[in-house]
Amino acid sequence: RLATERAERVRMQQEVLRSEEAARQEVKAASRKAAAQASKAASKREAEAQAEAKKHQASFAAAQAEAVKHQEAADQADKALAQERARREADEESHEKDMELAAKAVELLGGDLTVAGAEFGRILSAVAKASDAIGGGGVSEIVIGLARLSLVFERVEEEIVLVVALRPEGNLGQARYLMRRSLMAIRQEL
Repeated sequence: RLATERAERVRMQQEVLRSEEAARQEVKAASRKAAAQASKAASKREAEAQAEAKKHQASFAAAQAEAVKHQEAADQADKALAQERARREADEESHEKDMELAAKAVELLGGDLTVAGAEFGRILSAVAKASDAIGGGGVSEIVIGLARLSLVFERVEEEIVLVVALRPEGNLGQARYLMRRSLMAIRQEL
């Protein structure tokens, strides 16, 4: 009987060991299954996060490109504004110089341009008559050299003459060139 009890105890111990082993195997399988499900869920969340990150990167890149375009447009506008300011300043400086030169010319001519204009107008008419008399055609330019200045007359229209007054040391060739270059703009303005 002792041997039977002992055999029964060994059998029960073996059955308990088998049960424990089966339970361990079930726990391992359940753990593996839970780990696989957790891994699958984590992979899904990671894929969703990556897709969301790509979407944000694309919108960020588009926003950056738009910002670059706006900056370029602003830079071009600033450049155009600076050029316009520089042009205006140059025009103002040129106008101031022109006014100074005109004042100096008036001073050189003795202060009364009306009298000088009438007198030189008479001379220009006499030159035009003399040109017609010899068949030389219309007068386009006359240079009169005086002790204190030289006067260059260039016809703009029938009744309008452009006059430049030069000091004796002035560059006559340059004055004639600049007058011819300015004639078209003057004629367009008229």
